[in-house]
Amino acid sequence: MYCPKYKKLTLQIFADTRLINFDHAKKLLKIAPKESLTYFIDGLLTDGGNHFLEDYLSYSSKGSVLPLLLKNIKRYQPERIPEICVYNVTKAEFVHLVIFIEIIIEDQIVAAKQPLLKRLKKKAYPFETFHLTEALLSFEDKSMHKEIKEILLASRESWDRGNWSASFDELFEKYGISIE
Repeated sequence: MYCPKYKKLTLQIFADTRLINFDHAKKLLKIAPKESLTYFIDGLLTDGGNHFLEDYLSYSSKGSVLPLLLKNIKRYQPERIPEICVYNVTKAEFVHLVIFIEIIIEDQIVAAKQPLLKRLKKKAYPFETFHLTEALLSFEDKSMHKEIKEILLASRESWDRGNWSASFDELFEKYGISIE
């Protein structure tokens, strides 16, 4: 249960601990969207990670805390989105990484190319490798294809397995590249 009287306290707890639940985030963004911006932007640009307590009954990438925060930032300070996405490409994990990647693809944030490449070079799960590769290919920058291919060939055993092989094959076909 959220009480509007505790707005400042809730924001201060987030500032101190980087912890917020789905219900509180949703209420804060409804009653104080601009006031909460500074806290959330700072949180997304701070090392140490954030702790989003999701509403698991409605959990999905669209029904979780991070998309709510990013939607609010896009609405009131859209110029901060590239900085936030580029920063978090190097820090975010698993589902949160994909949320930032979706925005990078949607907004074609060119400043994210090098951080995406750098992250792709690190040993990763097929899930991460797929989404990083998809983001890089979405720029349709053919000058990057050689480097992407080299990275993927060097790490093939970590991503070319299980149902991921078919997903990668579809992605490569879509962008007209072959990995051999």
